[in-house]
Amino acid sequence: LAVHLIKLLPPTNLFASLRNSQYLSRLSHSWYEKSSAASVVLFDQGFVQAVCSLALRTGVANDTRIANALDYAPKSDLLIRLDAPLEILKVRLHDRRGLQSTVEQLFELDLKTSLASIYMIDRVHALLLQRGRYVLTASSVDHHSLGESLDAIEKEVVWKLQSRAQQSSEPTRARSAAPPHG
Repeated sequence: LAVHLIKLLPPTNLFASLRNSQYLSRLSHSWYEKSSAASVVLFDQGFVQAVCSLALRTGVANDTRIANALDYAPKSDLLIRLDAPLEILKVRLHDRRGLQSTVEQLFELDLKTSLASIYMIDRVHALLLQRGRYVLTASSVDHHSLGESLDAIEKEVVWKLQSRAQQSSEPTRARSAAPPHG
């Protein structure tokens, strides 16, 4: 999985390629391990975010290549986009950088590149919608909007779990209602 995604959206240098390959390999391992062990698993910055990051770092302007990477990546049951105004994002990125060690800062994107990711996220969001993928948009402007967003996310997760339980019980009901053979 990691190798294929890196081939679709190749980083600009060997160091970035190795770093992204390692990240994608660990994410893939966690994805398959956790998704088979639990009914609800949350991944902060899963495969859609990884595709965004790869596309941003490679400077890919070709939506077809980005779309191919999205199509190839494992699909989550629910995508959540957390939005905040540009000014709030600038403050949050600056504050986060201030909390990082020197080594962590070496691996972090600079502020300009981080803010450029907003454009890439918009492109990827549009590509997801074109492919019929639902993206729940949540707001984190303040505690009130974040609370409302968490309520909406909770309702969506509960609905998906109920739908999954209903779908898995339907074949059982159909088999038990069928007359015995013979």
